[in-house]
Amino acid sequence: MTSFLPSLDSVLCDGVLDLHDEAIETIVIKKCDTITDLQLDGGNLTDEGVQMLSELVYLRRLRIQYCDSLTGHAIQHFDRLRYLEELVLDRAHSFSAEAFCSAFSRPHHFMKTLEITESSGLDDWSLTKIGSSCPNLVSLNISWCRNVTDEGIISLLDRVPDLMSLRVQSCSKLCDFVGVISTFTPHLNHLNVISCRLVRQEDLMDLSAQLPDLEIAFNRDLGCSPARSFAILKYFDVMSPRQFAMVKRMR
Repeated sequence: MTSFLPSLDSVLCDGVLDLHDEAIETIVIKKCDTITDLQLDGGNLTDEGVQMLSELVYLRRLRIQYCDSLTGHAIQHFDRLRYLEELVLDRAHSFSAEAFCSAFSRPHHFMKTLEITESSGLDDWSLTKIGSSCPNLVSLNISWCRNVTDEGIISLLDRVPDLMSLRVQSCSKLCDFVGVISTFTPHLNHLNVISCRLVRQEDLMDLSAQLPDLEIAFNRDLGCSPARSFAILKYFDVMSPRQFAMVKRMR
């Protein structure tokens, strides 16, 4: 394929379940330096196959779904991808903090969107490294990364002042970071704290007063005085009958 398409710039293979390392090797060997957008299903890929992607130095968007079978060795050379604008690593269960720190050991000034989900290896140390590497980040999704604490997310927020969207769904250790959002990321317009059980609804109400255009998605059963919350909040069912989100605009 690559020999017939010398100007190929986008390869979308997410959902292709029989994708193997040989396909990655073909792309790299054929020196497809024109490829800027690559979407893959990682179900049958190995660490060695994903490592080869670091040779595609002009990549701007890289999305790998279902990273279940991959380890941190797969991304340790992603620091070479210095033109990346978007990186998605879905279900990165086995990626270590050391691997994330290696992948973000160099500046990624073009990075605008980052999604790392379901990773126990993403911790405060690696979040700080990411914040330092990606100062122009606009959107961050670290949902289901349950080893992240307030210390790590505050450290990151202090380094990404232009952040507009933050999703930390089911990051169960988070609590007090809400209090610094308006100071560190005043342009934030979307916050998802669904299943962050330690986050206080009172803090979210204070935040909404400070950032009137902020949309907040959270669980209905967070602790708050009913008189204050139900008077001005509107709830919507999301995800499941027992899961609620609030989308709120105060004028």
